[in-house]
Amino acid sequence: MEPITALEIYNFFQQNRSKFRTQKDLIQGFIAKTFELSINDLGPEAKVVYRQQINKLVSKFRKVLQKLKHSQKKRSLEKHIFISAEECNFITNFVKQNTLRSNSSSEDEDENESDADVAADEKTDKHVRKPFAELTSQRQRLTRTKELMKVINAWVIEEQFPLNKLLGFIGYSQNYKKNKKLARVFETIMNGKDVELKHEVPLDTAIFMKERGLITKRAYNDMRLTLKPFVLFPTYNAISYHIRQIMPELRRVNNGIMARVIDVAKSTITRLPNNVIEVMSEKVKNDTYILFKATFFAGLDGSGGFAVYNSKSFLSSSSNPAHLITVGMALNRIEVDDNQNDMVYTAQNICSFWHQRPIALIPGKESRQNMKDVVDALDIGIFQGKHNEYIFDFGTFKARFKINIVLCQIDSKMIKNLTGLTGAYCTACVVSESQAHIKENIIQGFKMDRTVQNMERLYSELKVIGSNGEEFIPKKPGDYKNDLVYANHL
Repeated sequence: MEPITALEIYNFFQQNRSKFRTQKDLIQGFIAKTFELSINDLGPEAKVVYRQQINKLVSKFRKVLQKLKHSQKKRSLEKHIFISAEECNFITNFVKQNTLRSNSSSEDEDENESDADVAADEKTDKHVRKPFAELTSQRQRLTRTKELMKVINAWVIEEQFPLNKLLGFIGYSQNYKKNKKLARVFETIMNGKDVELKHEVPLDTAIFMKERGLITKRAYNDMRLTLKPFVLFPTYNAISYHIRQIMPELRRVNNGIMARVIDVAKSTITRLPNNVIEVMSEKVKNDTYILFKATFFAGLDGSGGFAVYNSKSFLSSSSNPAHLITVGMALNRIEVDDNQNDMVYTAQNICSFWHQRPIALIPGKESRQNMKDVVDALDIGIFQGKHNEYIFDFGTFKARFKINIVLCQIDSKMIKNLTGLTGAYCTACVVSESQAHIKENIIQGFKMDRTVQNMERLYSELKVIGSNGEEFIPKKPGDYKNDLVYANHL
């Protein structure tokens, strides 16, 4: 038999490279086609010799590819012998001998079937191949489907069609008439979309139910396991981790907890509704340098009379749990920061708990020290949002933001406490209570003439420094009337 050149095996490689996953499979395919040899026709000993010969040829083929890589000329392969004439004769004789041996042995078995052969057949019948559904080991399933996956992967490579889409098409076409609901699932896979489990509770929904219902860890786990056959709740550890990721960092303030104001604003913008993000995405596509402005309404208030906390254990503590100071803010609107102020999002009912974002919860009354710590933190957040720009990554695009925080969610009592006007009749003007009840003054109206600048000047004129270094205005009978006259001349 004539020798086989490297050019022949290379041409076979170029024509059939998509049908074989490895170089070893390629060489086996070439040998099977050239010598009409199938490994299934060989016995155990012959298979060992066959595999040794294949491994040698694989090493030779790698050298052929390496040589072609350096020379870049196919002509050099014409003179290179891949399988010599002696090797060809060896393979040819090897095929004939093993095929004849296999045939003769089968004839002898047919003619001279002994009792031992019958016993062996009976023993073999006992070991029937298990159906695929009864295989319990993942390794057994992979071994059983190995040849099938080779064929599928070869088809995927040849047709250049994604495997997932192919499996989706097969499932869709096979189930369309019998089970349309299942067919739609395969159709979703075929179209390259993610399959959503409708019975799986999202993390945010599970967190809302837990926090809104004041569900403990034990009660949540009992509920999750009880409802598992009908609906899938995320694990308690999963929602705890998710809470830590979306919540801003908390710090201790006067026996209470408080987050940085700017962190609360940034966390809110990061978790905007999908419809708002889509509107922003369209605007960013048209102008990548667009600047958005988010306006937040912030405020604080004090409350008391929490009888549930008025126990001996709470009253013995240094703080006053019967009164609480709450600080929060809500996103009012998002607009484009330009001359037109194109509106992107406007919140409805921002005072509802749906929109309020907690900033701090501090036990105690509305004392000067508590108010000072809270207002200082709000001032820092307002300054940071006003003078800095922030970039938020929404996955498919990034957006630049300015954050505008307005302190307006406060009542008249809180305004008096924050401005030091606890004895004033009105926080907008310098009119006294007696003047406000005069009919002529009511008809004429009152001028809103109290300003922060005037209050600062009045304070700087009247303040004194105490022994502990703190500034204060000493109180005395009739001081408001005298100070009021002084304030009217500022």
